[in-house]
Amino acid sequence: MENNNNFKKYFDKKSYTNGEIITIYINDLINSNKYNSILFIRTPTTGNWLDYIISENHNITRLYYNTLNVPFKKNDYCKLYKSSIIVELNNLEKKLKEINNTYDLIVIDPYHEYKVSYDNFNLLLSFLKNDGCIVSHDCCPNNVNSSTPRFTFGSWSGQTYLAFVKFAYNNSELFYTILNIDTGIGIISKTKKDGLKNVLDKYKQEQLLMIDFLNNYDKAYYYFINNSNDIINLIEP
Repeated sequence: MENNNNFKKYFDKKSYTNGEIITIYINDLINSNKYNSILFIRTPTTGNWLDYIISENHNITRLYYNTLNVPFKKNDYCKLYKSSIIVELNNLEKKLKEINNTYDLIVIDPYHEYKVSYDNFNLLLSFLKNDGCIVSHDCCPNNVNSSTPRFTFGSWSGQTYLAFVKFAYNNSELFYTILNIDTGIGIISKTKKDGLKNVLDKYKQEQLLMIDFLNNYDKAYYYFINNSNDIINLIEP
């Protein structure tokens, strides 16, 4: 797929360090002044790059959710932002309802197991304003070794990319893309925006989703990489 001019500057970056390009992209979105109500969500093992995004002119809600599989110590993960909201995974929905807000921009680096990521996307959609965007990290893993279904130390993108694809497939009214840069920048919108589409090849999508990706993550990964232009609106350099 031809590179979209709206995203060209991000593909021109020389460094592809994990989290660096998406940090630049999110900063640009914030500085555009189109997004006033902003939610950042990360976990103990994902999204540390979110801690370094600071905006003096916007109200950013920062939320950490623990997972059932990773030990969590409050003081270890909130050194930069003491006001961050910390919840257990199974209390995420309850906490968002207590906050009782909708957002122009929701940025998430979810825990990368398939079900957790998929449930996160479904939940956050109901807290997104009609003209807002959800942006997710790790929607196109750099290699098969980082796409394992269970947590591994090091660079782990897991199966958030498969959750993103299924979420798009099950919400065909949405507009979306994945930028194949960094470890994949997934973008979701309820309204049409430059570079976003809502056209899926349902046959290839169904073939992907039929794969038992918990047991054959390597097969799922290579199928996605080899057919991503048809499966999802993937924008490449």
